[in-house]
Order: sequence, then structure tokens, then C-alpha cells
Amino acid sequence: VVGEAVHIPLTRVWICSRSNIKVTLAPEEMTIAGWIRLDAGSNSPSPVFSNGDHANPRSKPWILQVEQNRLVFQGGGSKVTSKSEVPRECWVHVATALTGVEGTSQQVSVQLYIDGEAAGTGDVMITPREDILLIGATHRGGTRMGGMIDELAIWDRALTSAEIMSLYQMGQKKIAIGSVVK
Repeated sequence: VVGEAVHIPLTRVWICSRSNIKVTLAPEEMTIAGWIRLDAGSNSPSPVFSNGDHANPRSKPWILQVEQNRLVFQGGGSKVTSKSEVPRECWVHVATALTGVEGTSQQVSVQLYIDGEAAGTGDVMITPREDILLIGATHRGGTRMGGMIDELAIWDRALTSAEIMSLYQMGQKKIAIGSVVK
């Protein structure tokens, strides 16, 4: 832990619910938001938050990650990619708001945000179900994020653009952007 942020080295640590503790993320709407600071040499893709066993594609996992310097939400073999890049070596607020989840494989509308601004939109297929939650990794032994995560939160509704901008603005006051002590 660095200050109040979690630092995730490239090769050693990831955070997950225990394999016997499963979590169901299946509300009709959902938002995931938080602050990330990617290391200069961090791997691509760099997972922020995922649900499911990415080693087993039949489990239909989904993930929020940074891939080739873009924020990406991927599920069911399709993905939504941000138009703008996610900078490295500075704190960045990222969020995704999902609408349309109904308890079975469903098309879900995805809205991506970077630093409070809309950054991409599209649809993916996901299967809401009880499964493993991972922060900073895709699955045990899989790809891990190189960097830090702070104030990661999940809502059971799709936050509005104004609410996401408010989260970003409030966070700017709390996080000393660019002055992290390791």
C-alpha cells in the first residue's frame, strides 16, 4: 500500500476474492469507477477489474483494462475501446457505466470515461453470474496490472455523466496528481 493506494507490481501481487467466495455482479445497471496510475513499463493489456475465469473463455468473463494505451471494456468476445489514450505515470480517473444487464447473456450498452469525460461507447455481450472478482489481474497466474489503483468502487446503477464528472472533480482535490511516494 502506498499512501492509501494499492500498488500492484508487475510480477508479484494481485487482489481477488477467494476462490470459495463468489460475488454476483448482475444488477440491471452498474458502474465501475476508480483512479489508476500505470507504471511507465507496465504490461499491455493492464487489467483494472475483471469478473470470471479468463483462462477459460467458456466462462464468458468480462474485464475493464487498459490495452495499447486505451481504456477497454471487453465481454463475450467483443469490446468497447476509448477514443482517447490513458496516460502513464500520472493519476487518471477511469469509469464504465453499463446498462441493460438482465440476468442472462445480454447485450449491454457500455459508456467509458477518462478523467470525467466520455471517451467511448458501444455494446458487448456479458453473462451476469456469480463468479470470481479480480482487481488488477485477469485470472490467477494471468496478466497483471503494473501500477496503482485507488478508490475503486462499484455501483448497482449506471451513474450519469454529471455524477462521473463530479467523482473526477472530487478526486482531483484528494489525490496529489504526479506526486506519489513509492
